[in-house]
Amino acid sequence: MSICFSTSENKKNYKGGAMPIYMRITVSGKRADISVGRDCDPAKWNKHAGRAIGTKEQIKSINNYLDSLQTKLRNAHQVLIDTNQQVTTESLQNQFTGKNQKWKFRGH
Repeated sequence: MSICFSTSENKKNYKGGAMPIYMRITVSGKRADISVGRDCDPAKWNKHAGRAIGTKEQIKSINNYLDSLQTKLRNAHQVLIDTNQQVTTESLQNQFTGKNQKWKFRGH
């Protein structure tokens, strides 16, 4: 499994301003992209590090958030391994987002 962060790759329609940040998960050559719900000015993005550049509080906040997402994804990966489930981009994404949890409705 590999994890990387990048800004939107659709630069054809880019008209300036912040671009959405995506987390790319790769498992056995299969990829899945998840929007992280944060934006970053491309001039403040280090594409090789996959992190925002700078020391301002907003930049630190973005990088801390990306670190927490990376930790959460690694934890989801470990849960799949510990429960002997097959690790795929889909199963990892479902574990990460909570889609594979079974919720029970309890009436009043």
